[in-house]
Amino acid sequence: MANPFFRFKQFCVRQDKSSMKVTTDACLFGALVADLISAHHFFSEIPEKNMLDVGTGTGLLSLMFAQKNPGWQIDAIEIDNQTALQAKENISQSPWNRQIQIILGDARSYRFEKKYHLVISNPPFYEKEIKSPDPLMNIAKHQDALTLNELILIVNNVLHADGYFFILLPYKRFREATGKFQENRLYPEQVIFIKPAVHKNYFRAVLKCRFMKNKVQQTEIKEIYIQDINGNYSEEFMRLLKDYYLYLS
Repeated sequence: MANPFFRFKQFCVRQDKSSMKVTTDACLFGALVADLISAHHFFSEIPEKNMLDVGTGTGLLSLMFAQKNPGWQIDAIEIDNQTALQAKENISQSPWNRQIQIILGDARSYRFEKKYHLVISNPPFYEKEIKSPDPLMNIAKHQDALTLNELILIVNNVLHADGYFFILLPYKRFREATGKFQENRLYPEQVIFIKPAVHKNYFRAVLKCRFMKNKVQQTEIKEIYIQDINGNYSEEFMRLLKDYYLYLS
């Protein structure tokens, strides 16, 4: 049974009412996005920066991003009522309760009133696989509530012309996703493949996308592994997570 909460250095994520629990790959994704954007000089020139977190769950990604990027206003949308209430609880008890707004709604039909410089999503992973008897778990992990095509449509509607879209996917789906993105003018500027350990196969892929310009650039490929050969956290993982995890320094 999962712990009812997950405590980080600067905030706590309660998850007993949510089917989407805190996972290591989600934490790594949140840390990667926060780190890459905080180092992006383009955004430092924009006075009012907006981010959309699609399918926020407990609010984990928004909290991690806000910790590293204090100048951003964040909208985090969640379709499930109980999960959205828990996300609101997590945000309200964090240092960034004025920076993050939780929206209860369906991102496919919600009328967003602005364009976003950044859209992030850890979407439903699985398609045509064995499902859980728990309908909320199916919404969280399968495509019952949001398909990849629907997510692309949302991004096309709300992403600023010069904005970025980040997504975490299973490794086996990254080629399919890349093809769909390119068909819809979203160019994968960077792909980061993730291994659970240095000697194991890839299991996740992070895609950093933006709208395709006239000149198509080469996709940058990077690799991160969570554990080294001795079963300890890798140096890159510790660098990214040391500001979040309690026992990393």
